Amino acid sequence: MSTPGPVILYGYQTSPYAHKIQNILTLKKIPYKRVNVANILPRPELKELLGIPYRRIPVLAIGNDVYCDTNIIVPVLERRFPSSDGYDTLYPHRKGSISSDTGLIKVLSRFYTDRALFADVVGLLDWKDIPEAMLKDRAETLLEQQLSNGREWLLDTESPSMADMAIHSLIAWGKTLPDTEDVFSKDRFPLTIAASTLSFPSSILWADRLTNLLKQRWVEPTTITGEEAMALINDSTNELAEVVGFDELEAKRLGVKKGDRDDDFKLSMGLLLMTMNVGTKHITEGTLVGLSAEETVIEVRGQKGMNKCHFPRFGFTVKRLAQ
Repeated sequence: MSTPGPVILYGYQTSPYAHKIQNILTLKKIPYKRVNVANILPRPELKELLGIPYRRIPVLAIGNDVYCDTNIIVPVLERRFPSSDGYDTLYPHRKGSISSDTGLIKVLSRFYTDRALFADVVGLLDWKDIPEAMLKDRAETLLEQQLSNGREWLLDTESPSMADMAIHSLIAWGKTLPDTEDVFSKDRFPLTIAASTLSFPSSILWADRLTNLLKQRWVEPTTITGEEAMALINDSTNELAEVVGFDELEAKRLGVKKGDRDDDFKLSMGLLLMTMNVGTKHITEGTLVGLSAEETVIEVRGQKGMNKCHFPRFGFTVKRLAQ
């Protein structure tokens, strides 16, 4: 297997999204290093050393490219560590088929998990007070029905897909929270959580199966400091600019152009698209160097060098600082 550069995960232990990316790295057998950051701002490892004030975790560096937000990290890991190089894929074929339901996997993992399960349940309610009807609507009717025919993975794929990884990470994280014993019980979710010899002769069901697979592949990452990470990033190269490219038509629509520099541009969360009103407080400024339908790339100046900072298009906007 070839590697495009050192992989460094910035996160903290209780972050469900950092936990998800950690599991994906483990599933794909990608070696990486870890930088532990605080669960609240400030995070000098990012803002002071790399010039990236982005407030959410995780952040992932691959060589001299730094990726912010799981919605860009996941597809980039698939792109830069493809199955053709020997890495597992997050979008496997259906069993007995040469086709993959990539779109369905993305919808289930991104919108169902992040919106329905995480936002509605985790963000708004105490676990012990979750109504029975909501549990049935949010999890049981989907997961239990998907698993009711004895399939190994949620979408009956040859191996775990991104849908399995996203939902499993949320459940695994949720089980660590207080007052969740009754929520994540084998009686409530017999096909999802615990063994049931009546339904499956293997007696190991979906969540246990994926947990065991990740345990088998787990390799403890080396923990490094922010300064050590900065040195590795500064000494590394970038992915070829042609991979992301620059969409001149889209740039014209946005009123921007390639190479506009530093104080002329900012990248901030789009308030109408995000659930948290943080759009003007944590702006990443730099030189616009890449723009596609999926990705925005700006070159930012850190304490001791330059790096390319990547954001997803969805949920973010790039515009002139003066606007």
